[in-house]
Amino acid sequence: MRINAFSTSLTVGLALCMAGCSSDGSETDTPTQVDDSSDSAQPSNPNNESDTSDQADAGEEISVYLSATDDCPERGYFLDVGSFEGPGPSYDAPRLEVSCDDENLMVSANGLPHYSFVQTTPNALRSQNFNWVVPRLPELAMATSTIPLLGTVAFSVNGVPIYGPNEAQFPDPFGDPVYNDLLDECLGHTGGQGDYHYHAMFVRCLSAIGLEGVEDRSVPSPILGYALDGFPIYGPLGCVDEACTSVVEFKSGWVQTGDPTTYAWDNHAYQPSDAGDILDECNGRIGPDGTYRYHATATFPYVLGCYAGVVTDTGAGNNAGGGGGGGAGGGGMGPTSCEEESDCDAPGACPTDLGCTCSPTPMGQACIPTCNVDADCDFGSDRELICGDQGLCVPQN
Repeated sequence: MRINAFSTSLTVGLALCMAGCSSDGSETDTPTQVDDSSDSAQPSNPNNESDTSDQADAGEEISVYLSATDDCPERGYFLDVGSFEGPGPSYDAPRLEVSCDDENLMVSANGLPHYSFVQTTPNALRSQNFNWVVPRLPELAMATSTIPLLGTVAFSVNGVPIYGPNEAQFPDPFGDPVYNDLLDECLGHTGGQGDYHYHAMFVRCLSAIGLEGVEDRSVPSPILGYALDGFPIYGPLGCVDEACTSVVEFKSGWVQTGDPTTYAWDNHAYQPSDAGDILDECNGRIGPDGTYRYHATATFPYVLGCYAGVVTDTGAGNNAGGGGGGGAGGGGMGPTSCEEESDCDAPGACPTDLGCTCSPTPMGQACIPTCNVDADCDFGSDRELICGDQGLCVPQN
């Protein structure tokens, strides 16, 4: 039996509110804020199994999470996508497989949402072939690093990739897709290759609570996904101390400095704060247990502002199905950041034998492949690239 992802009581016919609406269906006043204030409750027991209140028939218990195992407890944070209705009868069923070895968490998925798909872009939904490998014991880097301007920066507990807080050149050049109201009710949409992805995150869409759920604000948010450096991404609520004597909503330290309709990064700036509920530049913090974690927030950058950890697998999120995004540098990671031309000569910094040049982008300097003709840009990037006027490979849009 499949269950509706938006209803823990299995009520049929719920009228869903599109992005830009509050939980009661009224229009919100601030388009830049993601309002998930009533939907951040975590699973009611430590094994992430739904309790007996979520029953389709008397005596029948429905689990919405994968079963944790002794050698892979992380599986218990991921949704059992096969238990849900999926995107609709016209699409493949969502697929998600999670396993571990001694060092790595391995996730394979077709990237389809486990709930009804509502198209908000001209791009039809298509199955993908994502394979992510991240460390189970991630390490903080000596210095933070930029997330890719385009493409996957993390993945969610339903096997859908997570992108950064900006779009590509079209429809609004590198604009904030939340601010520009380009997303569905779960803050996702399809890219040019039919790849569904999130730019921000609601707990209600990625946990057992469902869209009807009412948040218990005394309970910390569950894990919603993992960044490509391996650190977990929690919802906005978290404990202030190890005994969890108080739960607060963590907020982004980034502030809007201009109009993010275009060039989202140029119109936001990070302001450090000593306040205990303000996150660091990467939208994360050290938790009471001494481990680092990111938090999904109501405002820019919504999920990640940068990588706090070491990203070891630059091929993470490969997509043989032909989607999933990716910057001009190809692969799921996007272009490699650089400060000078020699940085682009490092192993793995450039995906083509023609070489790369350290070129400015809205996200800063990056190694962009050089080219003479469009065919030179066909090196396995997740986005369709062409040879631009300056002899650099750029997205076709």
